[in-house]
Amino acid sequence: MNGARDGVTWLTESYSDGFTVIFCADETAEGLLRRLGADGAAIRSMSREQAEAIDLFNHYQDEDDLDSVGLDLEELRSGGFVADGGEVARAGETFGWAYAIESFGAALNDEALVERASVGTRLICFRRNVNSASWLTCAVDGRVICSYDPLHPDGYEAEGFSIAGLLEAEDRTGRVLQELEAWGLGVPRSLDFEDLPAVRIRP
Repeated sequence: MNGARDGVTWLTESYSDGFTVIFCADETAEGLLRRLGADGAAIRSMSREQAEAIDLFNHYQDEDDLDSVGLDLEELRSGGFVADGGEVARAGETFGWAYAIESFGAALNDEALVERASVGTRLICFRRNVNSASWLTCAVDGRVICSYDPLHPDGYEAEGFSIAGLLEAEDRTGRVLQELEAWGLGVPRSLDFEDLPAVRIRP
């Protein structure tokens, strides 16, 4: 499914408590999850609601969070989803790119993880937290090319990832999102309703 037409701006409204999304060029959803550290046994199909319930359980240990979305604690434990640290990320594909997204946390924005996952390809990671603070990281073939807060964009003119008009923009985060959409990046709105392959990310 091509989600480029849906863009990425809508994520800031749907994920108002924060999110991190990462895009990988010329990769499949499960291929991206393997780049992020999953093996085949660790990948499980789940909804956004289920992924968020697991993250909440890992913080508060309330089994009602899991029961309410039809998840079994022992199955999750054996699959590596229940443990301290990390967040659940779900993955999909758009035209020419794979994406992975996590609610709330920033495990996908870990620089060492981004570098490792970018070997042989290009990665673009955008993070926005509950306080509306944002961060953009771009990596090529195992090396971070640029990583900055759009409000204080040191290094934003990195080759291949420059964002024209960023310093002059009234809404710098909005300008970054516009540029990501201009690069053809997007996530389908159906992401919020479909079951997608998922893993727990351990930075």
